[in-house]
Amino acid sequence: MASAERPTYTQPVPPGADVRTQGGERYACWTDRTGKAVRALILPSGKCRRTVPHRWVGVYRDHRGVKCKTPTFGDRAAALRAALDAERQAEAVREGRAAPGRAGGKELLRDQVAAYLAHLEVRG
Repeated sequence: MASAERPTYTQPVPPGADVRTQGGERYACWTDRTGKAVRALILPSGKCRRTVPHRWVGVYRDHRGVKCKTPTFGDRAAALRAALDAERQAEAVREGRAAPGRAGGKELLRDQVAAYLAHLEVRG
C-alpha cells in the first residue's frame, strides 16, 4: 500500500542540548540558529534523527516487490498521489499490461551500451 512520509537525516547531538527521557526514549532539545525549538530522538548510535521540514516522499512497492521512494514534494497529498500512480504502474507491469519503465525515468547505462553496439553492427 502506498504511503507518504517525511524524509529523515541524522546529525550529532548539538553541544548544550538538553537530553530528556519521555516514554522510555531519549530526546535532545535545543534551539536552532533560527530560534526555533527542536526536539529530536536520540538513536542508539548517539546521533539525533530529524525530519526534513515541509518535504514529503511517497513510498510504494515496484513490480518486483522492492520498496521504493518518489522524489520529494512540498505537499503530502502530492507525494501520496505520486506513490499511488507508481504503484498502479507497477501493478500493470506485474499483470503484463505494461512494460517495465526505466529506473527513475532515466535510461540505464547497460541499455544504452547495448543499443549503441546494435547501432554499430547495423552500420557495419
